[in-house]
Amino acid sequence: MGINQFVYIVFIGSIVALLLGFDTQVINETKKNQPIVKFEQATMYTMDKEQVTRIVEAKEAIRYKTRDELIDASVVMRVDSANSSEEMLDVLSAKKITKKVNNLALRGDVQYSRADVMEFESEVLNYNVRSKVAQNMHPFTAIYNGDSLVGTHLYVDATKNIIRAKQTKFIVDLDKE
Repeated sequence: MGINQFVYIVFIGSIVALLLGFDTQVINETKKNQPIVKFEQATMYTMDKEQVTRIVEAKEAIRYKTRDELIDASVVMRVDSANSSEEMLDVLSAKKITKKVNNLALRGDVQYSRADVMEFESEVLNYNVRSKVAQNMHPFTAIYNGDSLVGTHLYVDATKNIIRAKQTKFIVDLDKE
């Protein structure tokens, strides 16, 4: 009789412990994905000692513990070019931008333009803020000095002015002035 009660109590205790352990796991999982801060119609500036180096505008800016998410956003950055003494502006825009450390993952209607020299459009683009390198493995279309470029596997080094792509079709407009 005493053994039956003991088994029954241990059985009920293990079920209660199982349920309590499961609830804390679910709570911890949801805490990881909760935003720390959320802004709407946000404009953010990054400055050094002399000037504004980056401007970020977004309909929504959400900061999590390990990443930032920007919805319908554009990023304007100053880039020093290795081949010229003048500064250029890189403008990146997308429906969703996710930033982890120095990497921007742009998704949906991605547009990347560099001064009046080149413009790229794609659905996906990865950009490293520190090295100023943009790359993707998806189809893209580009306009470079008025000429068209279509291809995949894009690689753009903004500081060294290097552009590489695979499966490309480059159309040169010979009639332009």
